[in-house]
Amino acid sequence: MSGVRLTFEVLFSVSSTQADEKDLGNGEYSVRTDAAEEGGSWKTTVAAAASDLEIRLDNIANVIFLFLKLEPKEETDPIPEVTVKINDVANTPFTLKPPSDKKTGMMLLTTDGLTALYVSNGGTEDVKLTVVAAGD
Repeated sequence: MSGVRLTFEVLFSVSSTQADEKDLGNGEYSVRTDAAEEGGSWKTTVAAAASDLEIRLDNIANVIFLFLKLEPKEETDPIPEVTVKINDVANTPFTLKPPSDKKTGMMLLTTDGLTALYVSNGGTEDVKLTVVAAGD
């Protein structure tokens, strides 16, 4: 018997104009699984100029679901941007950044073997990071 139930939904559309005709892509997906033993969510602050800050994954040894939400610490702060490395500080980072006209960026990942995150903030303002993880 598993410890937690994980349910998530993704709704998206891509339109060729601002009329929102959804002609370039349109999807709605839902997943419910009992494959995870542990899970949790929390918020943390990534300080300005932080480098390879380890984000603890709530004592989950093998993360199978990860959701990250990036926001400015203060509403008046500029658009935030961080880089994230998975499992090892030596791995190649990817950038988590909102669209240029928004201040909230998100990433959802289903995987196996995720054990650690390392986050860097090259900006001059602190940013808020919400982490949701589930796994064994």
